[in-house]
Amino acid sequence: MTSAQAGAKARADARSGSLSKSVRGMKVISFGMGIAILLLGAASIGLGNYEQSVLTRAFLFAVPALTVGVLWGFTGVLTFSQGAFFGIGAYGAGLIFTHIGFDPWLALLAIVAGAVVSALIAGFVSWLAFWHGATQLYVAVVTLVVPIVVVQLIYSGGSFTGSSSGLVGFPVPEFSKTAWFFIAGGFLIAATAAVAVFLRSDYGTLLRAIRDNEERSL
Repeated sequence: MTSAQAGAKARADARSGSLSKSVRGMKVISFGMGIAILLLGAASIGLGNYEQSVLTRAFLFAVPALTVGVLWGFTGVLTFSQGAFFGIGAYGAGLIFTHIGFDPWLALLAIVAGAVVSALIAGFVSWLAFWHGATQLYVAVVTLVVPIVVVQLIYSGGSFTGSSSGLVGFPVPEFSKTAWFFIAGGFLIAATAAVAVFLRSDYGTLLRAIRDNEERSL
């Protein structure tokens, strides 16, 4: 066997091993999702309305917490603006429901608009914070400013934003507490699975490389 043939065989074996590892990873993620769905169903039967209401809020707040795990746990970069982005999307929908009204199409528009605005602001903050050569302290300070600014804007908005009292009493979809429990839990399960797939990808490997040695990874 020539050196070229040996090299080709080594590359083929590497690709085969990577594919096999990817398939195993997807099986683990799928199994974990199945267990989580079963636990969610069991919890909906065994828990009362109060417990389901508390867990529904916990599920929703856990979704932005996943990004903290990705950036801090896997990349080694501490950021503080995830709550602000979460709040911008939620407040955007709440403002539309409060000042315009609620119907299924308007709810879809509110969700899309909130997500788009939040994503645009997140992109702008990322552009400010994650330029080449930025230190972790700089990133932490820049992202710490974002929630402070968002809170001050809400406080200064008066009756339009609800100020320190927030927005209350606006119409929402008339789902039962159990339905909201399944929606929030299913959303968290899907988000967790998406993060797991991302971390097993080449981009996830790059994030871990940045944590271990940023200069060599770039």
